[in-house]
Amino acid sequence: MAPALSIVVPTRNRAGKLDALLRALAALEVPAGGLEAFVVDNGSTDETPQVLAWWAPRFPFPLRPLAEPRPGVSRARNAGVAAASAPIVAFLDDDCLPEPDWAAAILAAFAADARLAAVGGRVELKSPEDAPIGLRLGRERERMTGMWGAFGLLIGANAAYRRDVLAAAGGFDARLGPGTGIPAAEDSDLIWRVFLTGRPLVYEPGVLVRHDHGRKPGAGEALRIRRNYVVGRGAFYAKHGLKGDGQVLRQAYYEVRKLLAGAFKGTAAERSKARQNLGWLAAGAWRWLGVAFRAPG
Repeated sequence: MAPALSIVVPTRNRAGKLDALLRALAALEVPAGGLEAFVVDNGSTDETPQVLAWWAPRFPFPLRPLAEPRPGVSRARNAGVAAASAPIVAFLDDDCLPEPDWAAAILAAFAADARLAAVGGRVELKSPEDAPIGLRLGRERERMTGMWGAFGLLIGANAAYRRDVLAAAGGFDARLGPGTGIPAAEDSDLIWRVFLTGRPLVYEPGVLVRHDHGRKPGAGEALRIRRNYVVGRGAFYAKHGLKGDGQVLRQAYYEVRKLLAGAFKGTAAERSKARQNLGWLAAGAWRWLGVAFRAPG
């Protein structure tokens, strides 16, 4: 009998973070119907296999290690979806620690709405000393109503989908996301494609994880993450804009217009940031053009 929820976690060379995540998963309240978890090793060269081998026989529900040696978090997530048997598939990043009622909160959201396609949850910092990146802090339930929700409402580090919706949408685009030349926006791209089906997507603050990313404010790593997000958004604009998606084209126009104005107004730091973002958006669009006519795989 299939479990109620399948959990998919991609990982690469983060054995220490993975151990903490598995400890949090093992502490989940197991809802009626049960759980299964797939940790997809995306080509690790550290102790990740040993960590998984130690935890698997000790888990309170099935923990199934998978291997996807081809680089890319999208490929890893798709491999997990292909192995999943539950009607609902939930995704976590390997540095996000779920609260004990996380799985139950996801299933409750889907049980409350038979048409619900996806639910995203709250992402808070585990350590207040870390940079405030990759977070979702809203305290009110909210339904996605437009394009910007693909970037500002749901996030791939803490999201769940009906498995049939994932199949109909074609899963994650393997040309996008960490491990590729376009290191972000794979989650926003999927969220947008699901949104266009007309089925509801909601943000549910009770679906809570703590982000233990460890990046400090002002550090080069935090800047790199911000750059990756903007590059990914540029690729997203190019991908969907080339298809004639009017909502995406309008949002791209408004963002570029705002950045162009900011490039010549405000403080020196504000002008510099606007020019940086313009350059990163352009780089993302250009990178998408470089892969647009290659078949994903």
